[in-house]
Amino acid sequence: MAYEPNIVPGDGSTTDFSVPFPYLRREHVKVYVDGVLRAHTWVNPGMIRIVPAPSAGAAVDRRRDTPSTGLHTLLDNKPLPAANFNELTTQALYFAEEKARAAVEERTLAEQALAGSQAAQDAAEAAQGISEAIAQAVAADRTQTGLDRAAVAADRDAVEDLAAGTAADAIATAADRVQTGLDRTATQSAASAASTSAGAASTSASNAAADRVQTGLDRAQTGADRAAAQTARTGAETARGAAEAAQTGAQTARTGAETAAGTATTKAAEAAQSAVDAAAAAAGDIGPAIAAAPAKTPIDADNFILADSQDTNKRKRATWATLKATLKSYFDTLYAAVTHTHTIAQVTSLQTTLDGKAAASHTHTIAQVTNLQTTLDGKAAATHAHVIGDVTGLQAALDGKAASSHAHADATTGASGFMSAADKAKLNAIGSMANRVLTISASDPSGGVDGDVWFKV
Repeated sequence: MAYEPNIVPGDGSTTDFSVPFPYLRREHVKVYVDGVLRAHTWVNPGMIRIVPAPSAGAAVDRRRDTPSTGLHTLLDNKPLPAANFNELTTQALYFAEEKARAAVEERTLAEQALAGSQAAQDAAEAAQGISEAIAQAVAADRTQTGLDRAAVAADRDAVEDLAAGTAADAIATAADRVQTGLDRTATQSAASAASTSAGAASTSASNAAADRVQTGLDRAQTGADRAAAQTARTGAETARGAAEAAQTGAQTARTGAETAAGTATTKAAEAAQSAVDAAAAAAGDIGPAIAAAPAKTPIDADNFILADSQDTNKRKRATWATLKATLKSYFDTLYAAVTHTHTIAQVTSLQTTLDGKAAASHTHTIAQVTNLQTTLDGKAAATHAHVIGDVTGLQAALDGKAASSHAHADATTGASGFMSAADKAKLNAIGSMANRVLTISASDPSGGVDGDVWFKV
């Protein structure tokens, strides 16, 4: 079955944990508690013990870490026991399973980093939206500032009009003062003529008093006009200061908006990098995420994340096809192919052993075959002779036979024997009669050959 790390939560009291995967050596089994390597002892081949017990909720991670260095060394001209060969094959399988599992974990880590980057991008987009809103507010502030500036200009015109009116009032006051001087002169003249006419003096005195009253009123009006002009001038200066402050505030707001937009972009980039870095930093404790990820058999185009030790451990990627090719190149230097051949010299002591063996096609002398001479001594020669007595039952068999030179009596009607010469002559006399045709018919004879017999009935 495929190798899977096993992660369970501690409960603060359990110390014994099972080892649910096969392994070659006990030292290949590692235990991590919350990502920290912990020492352990063995209860039996399938159970380990951690003392003190992992705390409640702590992640107890049991992993297999098969080394890449071969557990056995192959030597030229030396036999490799089957047990060692099988163990090397199993080591290669376990090592490949662990690398495949690590690749799955790195892929999950990359997906988490990608999710973090997406979240950072969303934050950047949100910050951009805020920046745009601030920019719109700044534009509105600029419009309001323009309106404020127009109002200030109008206020300045009003102040100038008020100042012009104040100047006219001053001119009028000066005229009043001139008139007052004339009145005083007239009063003095009237006083000089007081002796002439008491009634005229009384009238002049009354007129002088009236003039003084009018002069006091004019002076009061002039003071009021001056106070109004000063108030208007102060108000205009205050309005101008407020307008300038508004303009400065608008500029500050725009600068703040631009700074906020730049800061938001920078923070978004930093958040994206932080997400990637955080995911990378969590690489030592990604067991739960891997356990929750769906299983998949890798194909050649799948990618895996790795740390490039030749480039300050920067994150790089490799395909499953590259990983397989790299492992094959490595294991090809350690192990022979499943189907392979050896020369005699590559097999330890084989030549010496063969030198002690006979060729496939060879001969032996009688002396080279154990006990062969003794066995042959008990046998007859290929060319040999026997007397009748050497063959069991032969004499009895011969006794039942006629001699090779013997005679037979002529056959008679009462006894079997050879045919006599006279009887042979009689037999020969039959001649062609033995081959004649016998015909029985109601017709007259016809056809046939000489010697045939025809019976007409």
